[in-house]
Amino acid sequence: MLGQIPWQVVGGRLTHSQSNSASAQSSYLGVNLGADVSYVWAEYEVPPGTDPQEAIVLIISETEFTTAGYQFANAAAHCVFANSSFRCDSVEAVGGELKTTLLRRDKYPTLVPGVYRVEVSIDNDRITVTTPDGKRLHSEAHSTIKGWSGPWATLQLNNPANGIPLKELRVLRWGAVPRR
Repeated sequence: MLGQIPWQVVGGRLTHSQSNSASAQSSYLGVNLGADVSYVWAEYEVPPGTDPQEAIVLIISETEFTTAGYQFANAAAHCVFANSSFRCDSVEAVGGELKTTLLRRDKYPTLVPGVYRVEVSIDNDRITVTTPDGKRLHSEAHSTIKGWSGPWATLQLNNPANGIPLKELRVLRWGAVPRR
């Protein structure tokens, strides 16, 4: 567990509190499955309120995605699910910067308060993403997906620093499955 915002449990759900809505802040929870991750998912709750939500991010990487000092790792899939759209990239860590390669993106209806599920699976050099509205979308083949796959699955809650308070998502459960 790592983050600029500490994790906390509120009402039996994993979340965090925002200390500065004008500054990019995240919380990360990663696990090493001991074999390449084939599938990662999360069920989360969007709370009531009119403010837009922060983003939930699912990551599959070859090593621990972030470590103390925020040294990031290459990731086969870094999929960001926001209020009304998602973007999934492969991410290359180059000298403290993150270089992205777009794998897939799409829009969906703005999320209203309720419970949603998102999923990312890897099959060799392609990903399949399940959006909060249940659409299953496939990427084109890309060498970084297979090349940067690994045993690490990470859940991230992200405040993208837009300067306004964002609704803090609440994670009901999340998990990952190794390739068999």
